Amino acid sequence: MAPAHPHRSPTVRDQSVRSSGLDLGPSSFTIRMYCLRKRWPVLAVLAGVLLIGYRVHGYYLSVRGLPWENPPAPRTPRLPEPLAITFSADGRFVLTLEQSGEVRRWEARTGVPRGSRSANVSGCALVAGEFDATGRRLVAVDEARVTRLFRVSDGRPLLALPPDASDRLPRRFLAVAVSAGGRYVAHTVSGRVEVWDASLRKRRWRGPVALSGSHTLAVRGDGAAVALGTRQGVVLFFLPPGPLWSMALRGPWLVPPRIAFSRDGGRLAILTQSMTGDGCLYLADGRGRRARKVVVGADESPVLALTTDGRWLAVGISVPRPAVRPGLVPEPVYTSRELPLAWRWGRARPVRAPQPSEADLGHAGEIVALAWSSDGRALASLGEEGRIFLWDPFTGRRLREFVPQ
Repeated sequence: MAPAHPHRSPTVRDQSVRSSGLDLGPSSFTIRMYCLRKRWPVLAVLAGVLLIGYRVHGYYLSVRGLPWENPPAPRTPRLPEPLAITFSADGRFVLTLEQSGEVRRWEARTGVPRGSRSANVSGCALVAGEFDATGRRLVAVDEARVTRLFRVSDGRPLLALPPDASDRLPRRFLAVAVSAGGRYVAHTVSGRVEVWDASLRKRRWRGPVALSGSHTLAVRGDGAAVALGTRQGVVLFFLPPGPLWSMALRGPWLVPPRIAFSRDGGRLAILTQSMTGDGCLYLADGRGRRARKVVVGADESPVLALTTDGRWLAVGISVPRPAVRPGLVPEPVYTSRELPLAWRWGRARPVRAPQPSEADLGHAGEIVALAWSSDGRALASLGEEGRIFLWDPFTGRRLREFVPQ
């Protein structure tokens, strides 16, 4: 028999183990191993049952699927990231601007691509861009913070505004705007808004407000007023010798509002989105007076477009699309699609409400930009997935689709 431990007296458990004829010693670890050997068949059977159940469960998930399992998303090719869309002056072509600086031209009647032209001189990716109302000029700002005005027909730069070395505003917050005729350009430098005359190559105005977050801009056709929108509110500034500002709307809003002037500058539309997601339209004249509020609804995209005469406007709205997940107990899943919605100026309701059966015709992602044709009979929408749709806004029928190569 092994000698007793020098620092403690043998316990009852040690005596019972020694009485069985096994010389295990007084170590507690040895005693636990002895107990484990007695129970190993039970533990082995339990581990086998757990392993078999895990394999059966994995096979069941891979073959049949459960009601709470999300179906795998289809793999789609990556398309160029879009920024802006417009119609040509004669309405024959649709022009799109991509983040890489490519300006693509499509034939509006057939949807056939008619070539592209680069509007990127520096080689840097574009942060923001916008066409004028005629489709002849384009303004864009790149990651180097340089704002340029281009002629769309040949891609020639007409104006280049260098950045400020002390500018600390993040690049993602940069914004640009161009007037209807393409003469006046508004951009952000060192957190302040500047308005330039492209024909004279001279700065006309510098804003008194320093910005630190995301914002939107819009310039009136005659260059006499510029609208600034932030998440906290909207202010309409007048260039000297006029008054400083005329109207002010107070937020807060979920995203900066979208602002649009009519081509003649006589009408102003502002689309806001509240913190709960409800959209509201504010319709006013070119001087910001007699503003009227129109409720759009929930789940609208922050995108707005006006016709040249200002009689019609369009916004993007989300329409739920019913779908079914695979499984033993099918459950409805509502995935939304984005569709354009046409409004007549001054009316409280849209021309027609989109039906749930039309949801499959919309964009899978948010609508990035909208554009009316010169005659106001067609509406082009550009989705964040890169697809371009041409719509009849009064019937809701999708006329054709332009698929980038």
